[in-house]
Amino acid sequence: MTKPTVLIVDDTQTIRTMMSVMIEAMGATVVGQACDGVEAEEMFTELKPDLTLLDIEMPRKNGIDTLKSLLKINPAAKVIMLTANDNTIVAESCIHNGAVGYLQKELSSDLFKNGLEVHLQSA
Repeated sequence: MTKPTVLIVDDTQTIRTMMSVMIEAMGATVVGQACDGVEAEEMFTELKPDLTLLDIEMPRKNGIDTLKSLLKINPAAKVIMLTANDNTIVAESCIHNGAVGYLQKELSSDLFKNGLEVHLQSA
């Protein structure tokens, strides 16, 4: 069985690095890291990841607009939105716009890891 491939999109290098380590430890392959929505679209088109982790608050192009663009490129894309807050209205908007999930960026949290693992297994 091939390892699922993951694209990480977050404007904070530390977050991208920590997520990469965690995802690789979970048995997936991180194929790319983007720092904003514009870079994410380019990498998504080139790399065709099985799963994309997409931060909502980013410079140049925010996560919700990027989500819409990624789904235009590939309507079957699996995108999990990431946020530092717990705003349910934003979460509902992300799901309504086509995200397969929504996770808070609490990297030490078992809840975050469990939520991510479910999506990695189905990728």
